[in-house]
Amino acid sequence: MINRRRILIYISGKFSNPKPQEKAINIRNATLMAAKVWNAGFTAITPHINAPQKEDGCTCRYEEFLEGDLELLLHCEGILMLPGWEESPGAIVEHNFANEHSLDIYYSLEELVADH
Repeated sequence: MINRRRILIYISGKFSNPKPQEKAINIRNATLMAAKVWNAGFTAITPHINAPQKEDGCTCRYEEFLEGDLELLLHCEGILMLPGWEESPGAIVEHNFANEHSLDIYYSLEELVADH
């Protein structure tokens, strides 16, 4: 039997938004899904909460965060796409990167659980 906790799942979805309230909703959606992934026995990587923001004093550019996110994704077995990911340029890059690197791509928690 596979130990699910050893399976790293990258949570991908909308993040950036010029409206603080919408950005907060995107982060909350990702953290809620991460909790579900953890509760299902897997290990979640949640880039939405990984990097400090400009308001925290971080001077990194968006491209640097995306480069770091793709590095994290390389260490994962799969990626879980949140609803609406198709509207996010960053999530599209992550999806394509996962596909190019033959990572498992999931579109729901149920699909992830059924696969393991």
